[in-house]
Amino acid sequence: GTAEGVGKRATTELHGLRGSSSSSSSSSSRDQADPHSSSSSDQEQQQIKADIAASFQKVAVQHLIMRLKRAVTWSREECPDVGHLVVAGGVASNQYIRQQVAEVAAAAGMQLVVPPPKWCTDNGVMVGWAGVERYRLGLIQPPAVPLPADGTPEWIELRPRWPLTSHKHEKSLNPQVVRSMKNPEKFAVSLTDMTQAELAERQQQQQFEMQQAQAAAR
Repeated sequence: GTAEGVGKRATTELHGLRGSSSSSSSSSSRDQADPHSSSSSDQEQQQIKADIAASFQKVAVQHLIMRLKRAVTWSREECPDVGHLVVAGGVASNQYIRQQVAEVAAAAGMQLVVPPPKWCTDNGVMVGWAGVERYRLGLIQPPAVPLPADGTPEWIELRPRWPLTSHKHEKSLNPQVVRSMKNPEKFAVSLTDMTQAELAERQQQQQFEMQQAQAAAR
C-alpha cells in the first residue's frame, strides 16, 4: 500500500482484523478444498499488513513535517538568508519522506539538499566520523579504566541525543508552544561547543607551558 489515500481504507480493514483472524480457523477446511481461496486470503492479509505499515508511515511523517515547518519558520526569523534545507542520515533514503520534505522546501523557497540513497547510511557512520574529526584535532579521550575486581557494576555515560549546537530558539523553550519540550536542564552540551571548549582549554594549557619554559630559560 502507499501512504497517500490509505488512511480510510486501513482504518476500515483494521476494524476487520478481529473478524479475519477469528474466521481463519473456520475457513481452513474451505481453503484446503479450494486452493484459490487460500491464495486470495493470503493476498488480503498481505494487503492489510501493507496498509498498516503505510498508515503508520504517513502519521509518523506528518509529525516530522510539522516539526520541520516549525524549524524552517524559526530559522528564517533568526537568519532570513537561510536558503538550503539538508536532509541526511538513514531516514533520507525513504522516498516518501523525501517527497514530503521537498514540498516543504519548495513552499519555503529553499533548495533541498539530499545525498544519494547509497550515502544515506546509518547514524553509526556519522558518529564514527565525528570521532575521526575529534581524533584529528587531538581530542582523544583517555582509555577506559579496568573493570572493578569486586564485581561492582560499570557505569558509562550515554548520550542518546547529542545536539550540534547549544543555541535554542526562544520559542522552543516555551512549553505552551512546544508541548513535547524536554527539560532544558537535561539538554546535553552540543558537540560543537564541547569541541570548541576543549580546543580552547588545550590552547591555554600550551600557552601556559610555553610561558613556564620561557621563564625557566631566563
